[in-house]
Amino acid sequence: MTDNVQSPPFGPVPTRGPSAHATLDGSPETLVTDVANQVELDRPQALVGKESREALCRDGIVILPSPFASELVENARNAALELELVRDRPGVRKVFQAANTVAAFDFFFKAAGFAELFDGLLEGDAVSLKNAVQLRIDQNVPGKPISTFHLDAISPRYKVFLYLSDVAGNDGPLEYFKATHIGDWRKPYCDEVYEAMTKNRTGEYLTDYSGCLKSTEEQERLEKTFEKIRVVGPKGTCVIFDTRGFHRASPFKDGSRLILSMHWIKRGNFV
Repeated sequence: MTDNVQSPPFGPVPTRGPSAHATLDGSPETLVTDVANQVELDRPQALVGKESREALCRDGIVILPSPFASELVENARNAALELELVRDRPGVRKVFQAANTVAAFDFFFKAAGFAELFDGLLEGDAVSLKNAVQLRIDQNVPGKPISTFHLDAISPRYKVFLYLSDVAGNDGPLEYFKATHIGDWRKPYCDEVYEAMTKNRTGEYLTDYSGCLKSTEEQERLEKTFEKIRVVGPKGTCVIFDTRGFHRASPFKDGSRLILSMHWIKRGNFV
């Protein structure tokens, strides 16, 4: 795949390849101990590069082990812990005040590398939205949307997470089925999302269950065909993923997950 080619919205279902053993920073005993399938990821030389772009087009996800200076991440963590909550409901992630107003987060939300990456993937006019600080702490309820594999959109939409805490298997790490962001087999789920979002006309779901896997059998079929990864890693880990692919926050056990998050879309395209 060349650097200027984007995966089509629909295409053939890829076959599942063998998993490779690798770590995020070369220490498997501490970082990659609880992944569904371990995936080989070369440490990038820059925030945005050919590897990141190709991984997003091919797999729908890329993990950057530590793209930002540790001092910046630590300052962001300290600032996040001082913020006031704006939403805190049982079973729903805790969301803090508008993250755009906090200077300590600028290195992440205003990083030029992200704009360059998404302008290329979205063919120009990429915009970020929903910049937020999120804390999830032992709130997942089995069977609820937060712990159910789902897709967010039918047109390219990307999320970027920056871990402000170490995230292990108990802390609700992101799980993602690689290469599920493409393929015409996804059409029934896409139709469901399109209907819900266009009826609502706000870019939000009419129902939380739109685009979700509804049964164990559906999930088992994906597991037989696609590689599933679980993104565990230390504070400072950054993950970028295409939300057309099936993903979820894995069920919490006794941990927590503090992150900065943002979405990138083509301007005006909320579906």
